[in-house]
Amino acid sequence: MAQRPQVTSVHLEGREIPLQVVRSARRRRTIAIEVDSGVVVVRAPMRTTQAEVARMVELRRSWILQRLDSAALQPRRTFEDGETLPYLGREMLLRVVPVASRRSRAAVEGDELVVDAEARREKARKILAAWYRDRAAELFGEFARHWSSESGLVPRALMVRDQKSRWGSCGPDGTIRLNWRLVL
Repeated sequence: MAQRPQVTSVHLEGREIPLQVVRSARRRRTIAIEVDSGVVVVRAPMRTTQAEVARMVELRRSWILQRLDSAALQPRRTFEDGETLPYLGREMLLRVVPVASRRSRAAVEGDELVVDAEARREKARKILAAWYRDRAAELFGEFARHWSSESGLVPRALMVRDQKSRWGSCGPDGTIRLNWRLVL
């Protein structure tokens, strides 16, 4: 059971950064640090002292500052015509083509990612999210078949997930879970 998060701030290189400490009694044995929307989140066992949290934040100072700076440079996606979106390591020009039909689609056409959608950003975002997941499932299936034939190991199942902090994992039952964002 997690305790209510303790919210304070930390000073790193002249910057005051919000700090949230979440202590948990459930199986957590290590301290984990993440940066989420400009806030440093520290997840720690219940018995962890404030001094230990401060020491860990100091040890990870450069990583934290790097994450904060890279997040500030990331453009906010608007899903409007002319924006660029990543796909397989390339930046693709987004073309939103307004259609009146109920059936919408997304496809790669040359160096463009074309979305047939009503002229609403939210509709284009949903279509693209589904398209990315479908492409991930196709590509991951191809990789799994290739490496299964190479290694002789066959996964029990392959699942495409929307994980927040993992790129992938393999469970003890042989199920492989991969984050759809790998296709970006």
